[in-house]
Amino acid sequence: LVVDQIPSVDLVFIDGDHSYNGCSADIRAYKHKVNKNGLLSGHDIDFPGVNKAVNELVVKYEVGPNNVWFTSF
Repeated sequence: LVVDQIPSVDLVFIDGDHSYNGCSADIRAYKHKVNKNGLLSGHDIDFPGVNKAVNELVVKYEVGPNNVWFTSF
């Protein structure tokens, strides 16, 4: 998998598959790659699948302009 080739990073922005299964898989795969004080973020929190995945897998997050969700570590 591509995620296995990526070192830890300061920012992950998820904007791929907007289904629940796709978004939750992306969050699970990439959230452990984010450095301390880094950001995990994504687009389209208004899509039902994205909203459900984020609410289940991200403890605390904020929503900014253009339906972008984000959390820091």
